[in-house]
Amino acid sequence: MHVPTILLVTVCVPGRRAVLAQADVHRAINEIWLGCREWSVGRYTIMPDHVHVFCTPAVLPHEPVGQWVRYWKSAMTRRFPELKPLWQKDCWDTQMRSRQHYGERLHYVAENPVRAGLVERAEEWPFLGKINDLIWL
Repeated sequence: MHVPTILLVTVCVPGRRAVLAQADVHRAINEIWLGCREWSVGRYTIMPDHVHVFCTPAVLPHEPVGQWVRYWKSAMTRRFPELKPLWQKDCWDTQMRSRQHYGERLHYVAENPVRAGLVERAEEWPFLGKINDLIWL
């Protein structure tokens, strides 16, 4: 049986500055992710000071996830030079180990705005979404 490679990547803003939860940032990051060919984005949540994104390789062989993250972070920084420095240098990635682990992380990330007191229900948060279905087979 083929086990998919699905990663949860988290990227933060330095100093926990609340600059990401805006409609123009949401639109821009979606455009950039849609233009990426190496990695496919599934569900994501943009918080005021960090981004959680589920992704999987779109091609084989693929570039390392860190290289892909550097690409889209750089593209976002070019679009929003007034927010420099926009990103912390590193990112965190966690590979999903099982269907259950993936489901738990999907729920955790979707509920992040609720735990932060930004909305009462996750579906009220305007800065989350899905670009592709990443399915655990």
